[in-house]
Amino acid sequence: MKWTLLDSFFYNVFRSMGVYLVSINVILGVALIVAGALMNKSLSKNKKTAGTVCIGIGILTIISAVAQMIL
Repeated sequence: MKWTLLDSFFYNVFRSMGVYLVSINVILGVALIVAGALMNKSLSKNKKTAGTVCIGIGILTIISAVAQMIL
């Protein structure tokens, strides 16, 4: 009985937080894409590489958030 109460508590807490976490995920993905685009304009080859990586991670983050919303 005690575990059922604890399970339902955590289920309700994480269920209500889910919408906010997905929203934060999308915002961070967009921020990474913007930061990556700004880094790609640099003349340094290292910054261009870091910018490309940021854009890739940002795209994956947004895809992950969309998949979480659908499922």
